Amino acid sequence: LSGGFSISDEGIHQLQEALERALSLLPDRAAMKSRPDVDSPLTIAEVNEVAYYALRGLAPFGEGNRKPRFRIEDSRVEKFFRFGAGEEHVRVLLSDETGRSMDAISFFVSRQPYRDTIALLSAGDRVHVEGSIEQSFFRGARELRFRLEEMTFAN
Repeated sequence: LSGGFSISDEGIHQLQEALERALSLLPDRAAMKSRPDVDSPLTIAEVNEVAYYALRGLAPFGEGNRKPRFRIEDSRVEKFFRFGAGEEHVRVLLSDETGRSMDAISFFVSRQPYRDTIALLSAGDRVHVEGSIEQSFFRGARELRFRLEEMTFAN
């Protein structure tokens, strides 16, 4: 099949029912209708190894199969710092109401449509972020993080 998976001849008769059952488990996409480029809402707790490896199963990403994009709403900026030559990049530590936190990263901020939001950012601000889950191996250290593609103030 062209859906990126295979199925046995015996399992073909259960495919429709299994797909309908899986669809019913997906989050409510009504909130995403205004942003058709966002695939699903996500929480900070859901940015984890399980999600990363499940999404990796959808690869390879590229033309005709873009990387899934998620929206995390109303996160608190705990801290952030710029880094790199000319401080072109930013790392933001975001948290949710339960105290869970995650790192979000953006490269070449001056080229991003949300550069003005980053310029005004302060610890304690509440933001909505969009992006993807990725794994980095920078300097030999394995790190799971959220790659920023959009950021807006929540308040």
